[in-house]
Amino acid sequence: MGASLQCRMPSTRRIDSARNALVKEVAALRTRRARDRTGRTLVEGLREAERACESGLPLVWLLLSPELWPAGHREAAEALREAAGARGAEVIELSSEAFGRLSLREHPDGVALVALDAARGLDRLALPADPLVLVLDGI
Repeated sequence: MGASLQCRMPSTRRIDSARNALVKEVAALRTRRARDRTGRTLVEGLREAERACESGLPLVWLLLSPELWPAGHREAAEALREAAGARGAEVIELSSEAFGRLSLREHPDGVALVALDAARGLDRLALPADPLVLVLDGI
């Protein structure tokens, strides 16, 4: 994602409790029902969060647990913190216990992102004047 960030983003807050309401809300996004109801999706992992940030999806929260970052992830995670913050995401640091509550991984890397779902309706599809369209159904 870029160069190392030497200072913390001013909007960072910290959550230590796994029973915090925001942690519970994010953990619920592991289910399709919650994702469909909220229009939000949980992206877990440094590489996946970088890709989501670069994709242009509207970002809600960047969730970081620096104590879980593997060796060598600090520079990339700090660059992601800067990029996501610049795109309007609220940056939230979590304790390892709180992060474990929302993680689906056996060995989480301490980086997750919540983004708004991409628009998926055909009415929102931008096509050129004379498009070639392939439709697959029931695969």
